[in-house]
Amino acid sequence: MFQFTVLLSADCTVLEINQAALFICGLSSDTEVLGRKFWEVPWPASQAVIDRLRQGAEAAARGTFVREEHEGYRGDGGRLIVDVSTKPAYDDAGNLIYVIAEGRDVTDRKLMEESLGESEERFRSAMQF
Repeated sequence: MFQFTVLLSADCTVLEINQAALFICGLSSDTEVLGRKFWEVPWPASQAVIDRLRQGAEAAARGTFVREEHEGYRGDGGRLIVDVSTKPAYDDAGNLIYVIAEGRDVTDRKLMEESLGESEERFRSAMQF
């Protein structure tokens, strides 16, 4: 289980990233990330997921809170499912100053849910004669 946090500028450029995000994605240092647009970070995910990350970050930059689950791979190649939230942060005058991206590793929970669903389906099939 991990939680990552990425601080973005109003134009979605990465300003800060925590070590948990770097580690789980197999990135060796923040120099691979800082100064890039959020969706230009080498996240270990498909292009479709990267496109959704971009849409979420851009929506947050327009003032919308976005929460979605995204699937990708850990730095070691294992499956990774992350509950990602992107949200705007404002100064006292109401001006957008940051976009905050946060994520929680929900892989174990999702895999247990999938396993339970498969088990229930096998049970239902076995009970039908």
